[in-house]
Amino acid sequence: MTPAAPEDVGTVAFNGPRGRRCPLQALFAPRRVAVIGATERPGSVGAALMANLDRFPGEVLPVNPRHSRIGGRPAFPSLRAVIGPVDLAV
Repeated sequence: MTPAAPEDVGTVAFNGPRGRRCPLQALFAPRRVAVIGATERPGSVGAALMANLDRFPGEVLPVNPRHSRIGGRPAFPSLRAVIGPVDLAV
């Protein structure tokens, strides 16, 4: 087995045996990110997080019980209400 080239680190180095995702991959290359306390209120931490994740290539899941949509995305009332696995929650 040859070592991964530096440009392949994100896709190869975190793969475990038989191509399974390594647990660290959820932290360093998440596919789905839940933003707990997401909001559109200017100056808030939740709005800043949503703005910073605007170009994130994966799925961004806003979590806020007071809103049904945030930033054009469907919002969830709780983390438990999110359908499917979440790799990272902020």
